[in-house]
Amino acid sequence: MQKAENGQNSIYVSIYEFEKSLFKKYDNLEKITIKDVMSATDYKNFIIESTKQADKVLGINDRQITEYFDTEINGNPAYGCKYTFTQYKEGEMIKYTEINYSLMLGNVMYSVIGKTPTENFNSLKSEIENSINSFKFIR
Repeated sequence: MQKAENGQNSIYVSIYEFEKSLFKKYDNLEKITIKDVMSATDYKNFIIESTKQADKVLGINDRQITEYFDTEINGNPAYGCKYTFTQYKEGEMIKYTEINYSLMLGNVMYSVIGKTPTENFNSLKSEIENSINSFKFIR
């Protein structure tokens, strides 16, 4: 995972490569997208479970997932979600909003997350989305 920060704003990128043997049932591994591997409902369940795990480590207990959506990044099918939570940082409790995009190219899953204090989210949303859309994903 890589992280870039500017004050209280962050972009996180994580890359996970699955064993190719998990995709034996697919004819062309290189053409697989996230929508081949999981439905929108599966994605929602994946996000719920993965954020529960992360929240235990990060000490977050008030995460609220506010939106799920189908999208694409640079022509690649993706799923996304938006959520809010409160976290202790720099000596104070701060309410954050994160927007998370997940996509797969072959056996590699990419997640790109933009995080900002909730009070700044609406003014920074397009900048966060433009940053996320600037990523180039390699098959």
